[in-house]
Amino acid sequence: MLTHIDSKMDPIQSSLSRIHNSLSSLGDQVNLLEQRVGANEDNVHECVARVKQLEKDNSFLMSKVDDLENRSRRFNLRFVGIQESAEGSDIIGFMSRLIPQLLGPDAFPTLPIIERAHRSPTARQNSRASPRAIMIELLKFQDKVKILRLAREKKSLDYNGKHISIYPDFSPELTRRRRSFDPVKRKLRELNMKYFLVLFPVKHSHIWMSPLGRQLTIFNTQATVSIGGSDRSRPFQGQMSGFHYNGIKVLNMASEGNANIKINGSVRLVGDVPSGPGSARSTAMSPEMSTTFIETTTMMSTTTTRKHRSSSTVQHTADDIVSSAECSSDDEDLEECETSHAA
Repeated sequence: MLTHIDSKMDPIQSSLSRIHNSLSSLGDQVNLLEQRVGANEDNVHECVARVKQLEKDNSFLMSKVDDLENRSRRFNLRFVGIQESAEGSDIIGFMSRLIPQLLGPDAFPTLPIIERAHRSPTARQNSRASPRAIMIELLKFQDKVKILRLAREKKSLDYNGKHISIYPDFSPELTRRRRSFDPVKRKLRELNMKYFLVLFPVKHSHIWMSPLGRQLTIFNTQATVSIGGSDRSRPFQGQMSGFHYNGIKVLNMASEGNANIKINGSVRLVGDVPSGPGSARSTAMSPEMSTTFIETTTMMSTTTTRKHRSSSTVQHTADDIVSSAECSSDDEDLEECETSHAA
C-alpha cells in the first residue's frame, strides 16, 4: 500500500519540482525585467530632460536665426502696387529714379544707391491679379530710414494713377506675428484711433503688458516726461513702465493726481489705481482715470520739481528720463512716429 502511494507521489513531487524551478526562473526574469524597467525609467527621465533642454535650445536658436534673418533684411524695402513691366529691363535704374519721383526730388539731391532689385515672387503666377511687389536692397541704411520717414509724411504715394505702399522687409516668422495683430488694428481703425505697434522684436502673438508697476501706452502720439523746471524734452512714443527717478515715483504721482503732474488729454494707464484720500483726481487729469485704464490716448507732458535730501533749496533740472522708446517705422499704416532715448 505504501509502495503504491509512493509510486503515485513521485510524479507529483517531480511536477512540483519543475513548477518550483519554473517559478524561480520566472522570479529571476521578473527581477531582471524590473531592473530593466527601472533603467528605462531613468533613461526616459534623462531623455525628457534632454528633450526639454533641446526644445529650449531650439527655440533660442530659432529666435536667433529669425533675428539674423531680419538683420540681413535691414537694408531692404518692399514696394507694393507698381504695375507689372513698368520697370522695363533696368529695374535698379527704374527704382532709383522712382524713389525721388514719389518722395520729392529735393529730398534726394543724388539718386539713392540700390545694390539689388527684383520682383517677388520672381515667377509671376497666372492667377495673380495684383502686381508683384518689388524688393530692393539699398546700400545705405540711412536711405531706408529717410524713405520710410518721407513715405509716412506724405501719407499717400501714387505712380501712374496707382497707389504705392512702401514697407520694410521682414522674415516669414515676423510677418506671421505681425499679422496676428491685424484684428486689433482693424478695430482701432473702426474707432478712428491712431495706434502704435512695436513688433520687432516681439515675443508674443498678443498684446502683453507687464503686471509689475504701472505702465502707460501711448498709441501713435507723443509724450514727454521731464524732471525739473526747464523746458528741454524729447518726444516719446511707446510704453513707460515703473518710472522711479531719485526716489520719485512719477507714474504713481500721476495716478494720484499730484499737482506737479500735468496731463494734457488722456493716457492709457495700466495697473491698479491706489484707493484712498491720495487718489483724488486733479483738474489736469482726465476723470476717466479713476478706472483701471483709459481707452483714448493723446499727449502727456509731465513736469515735477524735486529737492535734494541733503539740501533745503529746490533745484530745477532738465533731466530727461524717457527711455525704452521704439518707433513703429515698420508699421504698414506708415503713421508718423519719432523715437527718443535717455539723455
